[in-house]
Amino acid sequence: FLASSSTAWFCEETVKTPDPVLQRSERRLLAFMCILLALLQVLDLHSSLHAAGEGRSETNPLILWLVAHVGFSPAVVAFKAAALAVLAAYYHVVSGFNRMLWPSISLIPVCAAYVAVVLNNYS
Repeated sequence: FLASSSTAWFCEETVKTPDPVLQRSERRLLAFMCILLALLQVLDLHSSLHAAGEGRSETNPLILWLVAHVGFSPAVVAFKAAALAVLAAYYHVVSGFNRMLWPSISLIPVCAAYVAVVLNNYS
């Protein structure tokens, strides 16, 4: 009796699936945020190469480690390719969720940080 009554609060009927219109809106928001972040990754690649051409140095320790092994341009390209692959995997996983609002919103500060990085690299 105790086991059946304690699990009754979490039966399938109590789990609500979102309205299809809401689900499409959240999927669009997720797609938009991922596309925006992908664009910022490409801009970061370009701005990093531009900044290096002006004599500025990289500050990301992971890229610096890779630079020591393969050179600057290949290291930055490889790092950005890896970042895009992680972003694609994130989209693939999160797009399978019933609700995608909070995973989408969580990309806003990441995008904001990359906007700051890109602006810094171009200045």
